[in-house]
Amino acid sequence: MVEPTPRSLNVLRGGAPVPPRISAGQVLAGREPRQPDVHDVGICPSGRTNAPVLVFVAGRARLDREMVDTSQDISDACDDKPSTKVDVSHYRNVHSVGNRIARGVWGVVWALLFRPSPRVFHGWRRLLLRLFGAKIGRGVNVYPSVKVWAPWNLRMDDYSCMASSVDCYNAAPISIGAHTTVSQYSFLCAASHDFEQSDMPLVTGPIVIADQVWICADVFVGPSVTVGQGAVVGARSTVMKDVKAWTVAAGNPARAVKQRVVREQ
Repeated sequence: MVEPTPRSLNVLRGGAPVPPRISAGQVLAGREPRQPDVHDVGICPSGRTNAPVLVFVAGRARLDREMVDTSQDISDACDDKPSTKVDVSHYRNVHSVGNRIARGVWGVVWALLFRPSPRVFHGWRRLLLRLFGAKIGRGVNVYPSVKVWAPWNLRMDDYSCMASSVDCYNAAPISIGAHTTVSQYSFLCAASHDFEQSDMPLVTGPIVIADQVWICADVFVGPSVTVGQGAVVGARSTVMKDVKAWTVAAGNPARAVKQRVVREQ
């Protein structure tokens, strides 16, 4: 005769089965506790069972069937996914050979003459940008660590500034108005990719930053965005839509916070 265990006695009394005990040794060894078997639920060698035991076993079987059905539903849902996959092996570079050669030459000039130049040599860096087609106004400050992807797509009006480590990815034209400051680590990104097409083609859009704007530190400005005159964009914001004139915007995505009011001197 099989000796009844505490778990089987509890089931025979009509209660729920007692969960198996877990020893410290099992935990340290990474072993899971043994699941109850037929002896644990009070089945005698003769095959006789009690009603509570049948209820317990039937519940276990029903739970197993539900788990199988759920797994099948998940598998069916996965089968419903579209068959089209992302395949960038067919990606086509839309930039002409001339564009790529010009960017290569500019990259060499940037590395040898622009980036190593002393911080105060703003006139020297203005000259280099103009030689590569940038439209640069009077008193413009571009710091040596600024990265300009294509100078011929850049316009900076009088007394505008791009501070240290600004990334100007101007695959499309970028315009910065007079007395406008783009603070350090900001990213002006005039291009993206169409992720709804399998080859993710490049899409571009111009960025226009009007006069008297302040783009604070580490701001991302996306393609086809216009920042209106006098606006302020708070630090580490993400700008994917136009910002109205004389508005203070902040957040991800950037939203209007209040109106900018400039006090009289």
